[in-house]
Amino acid sequence: MAFVADGQALKEINYSYQYDPKGSFSFDIKAIRQTGGWTVFYKLHLRDTSLQTDQFKIDWETRISLTEKAGTPLAPEAAGVTTIRSDIHTLTGKLTIGLSDATQVLVARVTNTTIKQLWIFFKELEPNYTENGYLQAENGEIIFEPYINMGRRFSTQGFNGAPSVIVSYFDHNFPSAAPAFSEGQARVPKVIKPDSVFSITVGQNFNLKKKGLYLVQKDTSLVEGLSFRVEDNYPKFSRLQELAGPFIYVCTKQEYDRFRLAGADKKQFDKVVISITQDAGRAKDFMKYYFQRAEAANLYFTSYKEGWKSDRGMIYLIYGEPQTVFKFFDREIWNYGKVNFNFIKSSTLFDPDNYVLIRDKKFTEAWYEKVDLIRNSRF
Repeated sequence: MAFVADGQALKEINYSYQYDPKGSFSFDIKAIRQTGGWTVFYKLHLRDTSLQTDQFKIDWETRISLTEKAGTPLAPEAAGVTTIRSDIHTLTGKLTIGLSDATQVLVARVTNTTIKQLWIFFKELEPNYTENGYLQAENGEIIFEPYINMGRRFSTQGFNGAPSVIVSYFDHNFPSAAPAFSEGQARVPKVIKPDSVFSITVGQNFNLKKKGLYLVQKDTSLVEGLSFRVEDNYPKFSRLQELAGPFIYVCTKQEYDRFRLAGADKKQFDKVVISITQDAGRAKDFMKYYFQRAEAANLYFTSYKEGWKSDRGMIYLIYGEPQTVFKFFDREIWNYGKVNFNFIKSSTLFDPDNYVLIRDKKFTEAWYEKVDLIRNSRF
């Protein structure tokens, strides 16, 4: 993970560690806008099992911009910082912040006190932020991911005390992202009609058995609510038929059609892979490393559509983990040596943290060079 120095402006920090699945820990912040203020949940999860949560300290502060080099500390008592649950490798808690007419920046300073290393995470608290509810698993755990697996029982919470909410279900196959050099984007219809609408009681546990996109709202006439996807064994790819989709970025149309026709026939599927890599050994590496990236894309970039279909997910699949990531209120900039990708924030009801890639023909040559390396199992 990258090292963060004390007294840095938020816009000067390299946040590439937030997209590193091999990092020693992950840290998530989930902010819910309520009538009386913000409810903020946070979760520290240690991937490195040699570490323990009591080695980490979390300090909170607020800033008014990304250029400030220091913020206003939040006293735990004043912010109502409480631990929801804690064990050796996972710590979940919450705090509350008052509403403001201007965007606030909530900053978490996560320190490994053993090695004296600091990481910064921040969340913009925007006055018009759309999420006003959250999901809670049957065992009481807060669900931070924008997806939930079929069969898992959970309840809706928040929504400003509404006794029930309206759920809209969309069985829509959203398109995968267009290449970085494309002159157009993979268009999503401006209006998507729900395939079904039903109501549920807030706080009551239930499960959903249909894959797709769900939108939960207290009032369907307002631009606020909570969206999430229901998937099967997500973010992994558990069935052979699911593997075909992500190949769209590195295959010819003919190869892609052969993958889709192979379906659950492993013998035919393997034939297509070997025809691409020209070697059985390279084919094995090709599958291993490409789908490690695809699963990471699902983990980090899932929104109204699967993570591998998103713009950031697509770049992650082709280029891997970025060397540097700089975050601003309106964009993210990813760097891969001589190549920079700009993602502009484009908030929607279904995803208030949606980012769109600024495409350019100048990426054509570098793109095909990367694709050729991947097809030869050179990651």
